Amino acid sequence: MIDPSIWDDEELAQLTRDERLLFIGLVSTADDYGHNTGNPATLRKRIFGFDEDLTMEDVRIMRDRIIQECRNVKLYQLDGREYIWLEKWERHQDLRFRGKAQYPCHKCGQYHTEVACPGERTTPEPPPQLSQGAVDTTQGLAQEYANTTQGECKNNAPREEKRREEVLNQEKSNQEGKIGAAQTPPPQLQPASKVKRKLKEHHALADLWKSHMGQYPNAQQEAEIVATITDSVLFARCLKEWRLRGFSPVNAVGVLDWYRQGGPPKSGPSQKSREPPAKREMDYTVGWDGKKLKPAEEQADV
Repeated sequence: MIDPSIWDDEELAQLTRDERLLFIGLVSTADDYGHNTGNPATLRKRIFGFDEDLTMEDVRIMRDRIIQECRNVKLYQLDGREYIWLEKWERHQDLRFRGKAQYPCHKCGQYHTEVACPGERTTPEPPPQLSQGAVDTTQGLAQEYANTTQGECKNNAPREEKRREEVLNQEKSNQEGKIGAAQTPPPQLQPASKVKRKLKEHHALADLWKSHMGQYPNAQQEAEIVATITDSVLFARCLKEWRLRGFSPVNAVGVLDWYRQGGPPKSGPSQKSREPPAKREMDYTVGWDGKKLKPAEEQADV
C-alpha cells in the first residue's frame, strides 16, 4: 500500500519525476517483509518495461540517487547480488497475513516464513553469578519474608479457625440434605391414559365461527368478536354469506365490518351470472380491402 503522505515527503521532493516513479515501483513490488531486488535490469523490466528511452544504466543512476536522498531505502549485497530493504516498511504497511519471503533478509540472509526475523531471536539470559566475597542479599530477604508471613499467620489464626468451622458445618448440612433426599420416595407418576388434558374453553360465538369457517379464531379475534357481537342471528347470516362468496375464513375484520353495517352487502355485478355474449353476424359483402363483394347468388352463377 502506498501511504498518501508520500506526496508531502521532503526527501522525495528532491527526486525527479522518473526517480519518484521508481521509488513507488520499489514499494509496490516489494515482498511482505520490505525487501526487493536491487538489480537495475530487473527494475527496468518491471517498472519501465514500456519505456524504450530508459537504459539499464539510467535505472542504476536513479536507484543510487534514491538511496542517497531517501534514508528509508537501504542497499545490501548477499552472494554477489544486490537487494534493497525499505527500513520503515513495518510502520507504513499493515500485513496481518504474510507469505513466504521472495528475497533474503538483510540481517540473517534467510527467507522469512513468519514475521519475526530468525536472526533477531534471543535466548533468555542466565542469572548473574556472584563473585567471590560478595554477599548474597536474597537469603536475608527470604528470611525476612518468612518471618513476616509467620507473624501474619499467627495473627490470622482465630479467623482461619472460624472459617474452618463454617466450612465443616456447611459440608455437614449438605450431607444431611442428601440423606433426606435419598430417604424421600420419588413421586409416583400417573399413567398417561388417566391424565386428562385441560382443553381451552371457547365462547359460544367462537363455536359459531368454527361451525361456518371450519376453525376457531385466534385469541385476539375471539376477544374482538365477543366485544362486538350482540345479535348472534345477524352474525350467523354474515358468516354464512361470507363463506358462500368464497372469502378468507381467517378475515375476522371483514365479517365484523359486515355486521356493523347491518348485514352482508348486496352482490355486485361481478357476482351475477353472466350471459354469454350475443353472436355477432358477420358482413360478407365487404372484403378485407374495403371493396364490395358480389352476393353469394351472383358468385354461384359465375
